[in-house]
Amino acid sequence: MVLSGCGDDATVDGGPAGDVVRLTLDATRPSALVTAAAGRIVVSLSTVADATRHTAPVDARRSRHDAAGASSPVGTQRGLVPLRTARTTPARLYDDVSVSTHDDSAPSLESLGVYRGRGRYRTTVHASAAEAVLLVGASDIVDLRLSGAAPGTADEVLPSVARFGAAHLVNLGHRHGDLDLTADVEIWGHANFDDHRLPALRLGSLRGIGEAYAVESVIDVTAGWEVATAHPEGLSGDLAGDVSESSGPSWPGRGPRPLRTLGGWSSTRLGAPLSCTRSVVVPHGTRAALRLHGQTRPVHVAVDGHPPVVVHPVDPWLVLPDAPAANGSGARHRLALTWPHDPSQPGMRAEILALRPLTTWEVAPLTEQSLDERAAARRSGTTVDLPVELDAGDDLWLDLDVPTSPTGLRLQLAGHQVRVTAWLGGRSLGRVWLGDQARPVVSGGDPESLWTPDVPAGSVLTLLVHGTAGDLPPRLDSVALSAP
Repeated sequence: MVLSGCGDDATVDGGPAGDVVRLTLDATRPSALVTAAAGRIVVSLSTVADATRHTAPVDARRSRHDAAGASSPVGTQRGLVPLRTARTTPARLYDDVSVSTHDDSAPSLESLGVYRGRGRYRTTVHASAAEAVLLVGASDIVDLRLSGAAPGTADEVLPSVARFGAAHLVNLGHRHGDLDLTADVEIWGHANFDDHRLPALRLGSLRGIGEAYAVESVIDVTAGWEVATAHPEGLSGDLAGDVSESSGPSWPGRGPRPLRTLGGWSSTRLGAPLSCTRSVVVPHGTRAALRLHGQTRPVHVAVDGHPPVVVHPVDPWLVLPDAPAANGSGARHRLALTWPHDPSQPGMRAEILALRPLTTWEVAPLTEQSLDERAAARRSGTTVDLPVELDAGDDLWLDLDVPTSPTGLRLQLAGHQVRVTAWLGGRSLGRVWLGDQARPVVSGGDPESLWTPDVPAGSVLTLLVHGTAGDLPPRLDSVALSAP
């Protein structure tokens, strides 16, 4: 190994799979032969301003000649200097937050004065009468917990939801009796554009738990759809008459429209707007939602003759408007689904869910300003070595001493099933979300790095670590620094 411009001091650590090797290199001795390391080698410089750390796999069985023949080490990445200890304090964010009760519906966070920050929503669900809970428009980041009302019933922390307001179904099939549903909702931001695919990407969209419903029954309505060509203007969803009209390709006879499963029809009208229509009935006194399984392209849905709305594959749900009772037996809706005909595409499966709104909520709002003040507070804490583990659903303050840097620092965090918000001297730096399948795709930079402004002497880096539910137990493995 040869280091170019390694400065006054550098170390080479070999391990952890093989024997630990530590060699000190400097400008007069910039090279060393590492013979006992296996698994990886780590090179670190001692000063943060010039910090460079490279990690590369090492196979101790390879010959020196083979190693020299490699053009560059595999897996090399710009390195960091680790912070090895932190002071930890349990974070009970909502213990002293005033709670308000709302009987009509769950309010948005903005209506409670929270434009940047978070809030805790809580309601009761009767699991004996509900198969699931449907959340519509919940955003931005939602952490759900189910708690049994009976003493001794274990809480269940569910995976985080960050789907930009797309409908989300919480299954209750394994639960019984009354349940407390708690949702901690964080604001990630607000759209400065208007994207109609998802509710939270709409211009002017609000944040919170959205609309919540108890799902009382699910009916499969995949079969029994009448097939016809749609109105030629604008995919309105209105039927244009029998499929055997002379305006296009025809079939023998002029009988009733074909009855097919949804999308399960083959014809010569490739690309032409095709409408599938049928009636559905839901129990009296309930709302209804349409769910489409296997949707691959936008579909225009007209309900009871009203102008159609577009249902996109990323959010294949539509809550239907109220409808009058049909002979006292329930509410009847007439649905017309229209999309360009392509028999090579798989058909869809459709369900109608009978819903009862969850209207009574307790809400505890927490503004970002209040959270900043808590982050800046002095905490003695318990000194621990990283990595730090915590339970899913728990929050933990970590305070770490950082060196002075007039040019600022880059922070690199590693771990899994944790979401970490960072402050430096009470100034918010941002949030990273580590090792969690629930994290949406983020582009435009390194999603696991944060940057600081200049760091005065005696500065403290404060982290609020939240454990999320997933395949692995939540753990923050490391926090490291480098030049920006």
